[in-house]
Amino acid sequence: MSYCSACLAATARDARYCPSCGAAQPPTAAGGSSSGHERFDFGASSYGDPLLSPAPMQTPESAARSAATSVAMWSHLAPLIMWGVALLLGATGVGILIGFLCWIPPLIMRNSTTGKRSQFARVHATESLNLQLTFLIISAGYFAVVLLGLGILFAGSLGGYGVISLVVVVGIALYVLGVVQMIMGAVKGHGGEYFRYWINFRMVKP
Repeated sequence: MSYCSACLAATARDARYCPSCGAAQPPTAAGGSSSGHERFDFGASSYGDPLLSPAPMQTPESAARSAATSVAMWSHLAPLIMWGVALLLGATGVGILIGFLCWIPPLIMRNSTTGKRSQFARVHATESLNLQLTFLIISAGYFAVVLLGLGILFAGSLGGYGVISLVVVVGIALYVLGVVQMIMGAVKGHGGEYFRYWINFRMVKP
């Protein structure tokens, strides 16, 4: 029995392609191959230990795919980390500033070399950018309503408590929804799948 030189999956001795990863298989040593690549055959002692053999070189296609999925993943993951930092810092000036700058990472990813060459990476980065801009608009409205509730409260009306309570509940729900969406977007991007946020004002086109 032979083994794939790329993933070490078991293959037939005369197989031309690996049934697991689809990689092309060079002829075995018995076939007189001079390509410089040998099929792993654990039954032939001359091959030595395949686990100690050099790893196969990465093809340009696989390298491009890896770069695209990395950009897609970090387009969602980077702003998610910024959200977490902003939450930890609370209502401090630095925390608010970080919260309002979460749109920068996906913008950088979108305009990166990979973002320009890969439609997949660009779509993910644009979707994340639109989400951050959407939440930026929502946050501006959120703070406006909070100030309105505080004004009503200071005016001596108990209605201010109701307004502030409603705003807090809605704000927590939106935060959790945004976090869940960004986690799903990062997972889908890393897995090579497209993803669309459930709530998103798509102002920027891919």
